Amino acid sequence: MTDVMQRNGAVGGDNREGKRKLGVVEQMPLSERSQQVVEAGLAEYQRIRDESTRLAEELSRAESRLHMLEVEINIRDREVSDLRNRCAELEQIVDRKTGDYAVLETMLYNVKVQLDTFMPARNAPVPPHGLVSRPARERPALLPEKGPKEVAFPAGGE
Repeated sequence: MTDVMQRNGAVGGDNREGKRKLGVVEQMPLSERSQQVVEAGLAEYQRIRDESTRLAEELSRAESRLHMLEVEINIRDREVSDLRNRCAELEQIVDRKTGDYAVLETMLYNVKVQLDTFMPARNAPVPPHGLVSRPARERPALLPEKGPKEVAFPAGGE
């Protein structure tokens, strides 16, 4: 190592030759084995760099997809929230209409009771259309008229 440093001019010494500059390493011939190791290292570096580039692009696509899916989820959440609000509104409307129906039903029932009370003839059967009812004195008597029947109860009870 010191031999390389001295050639670099990194370690003291006077380098006044015009051909040598500080920081320039003189090329030394590499053995075949060393050359194979360097080439293998460069090939591995290139493979790792290509894989890193590919993974960075894949990560970018995944992040883009993730962002799009988050936007879609937010849209769907908004839709679900809007639907829930609409359902709550409709439930309130149904409740209000049910109450209105109950009030109207009660009012109609009260009107019916009052009509039945003050106009009892309204419930009398109506003769079929085309038949004229005759006054009671003109009707033939089918059965002889009898007075109220007396009912005899057995002794000891009603």
